[in-house]
Amino acid sequence: MPPTTARMPDTPSDPPSSAAQSVTGGLPVQPSASTTSPPVTLQPLRWSDPFRWLALGLRDLRAAPGIAVFYGLC
Repeated sequence: MPPTTARMPDTPSDPPSSAAQSVTGGLPVQPSASTTSPPVTLQPLRWSDPFRWLALGLRDLRAAPGIAVFYGLC
């Protein structure tokens, strides 16, 4: 399956936040062509990927068990 490309809309659907308005003097902020992000390329997943993620998590747990205990208690 070829990678899928997702693009964000060119115009924001939400109005700018009050923090953005205070920085720009109350004027709405419009993204310019130079500030837009490149499109995100999604990679296809294999059936074995979740098992690989679990194995990597187990490796992290063995490397730093104290962090896992801390977050488990929280």
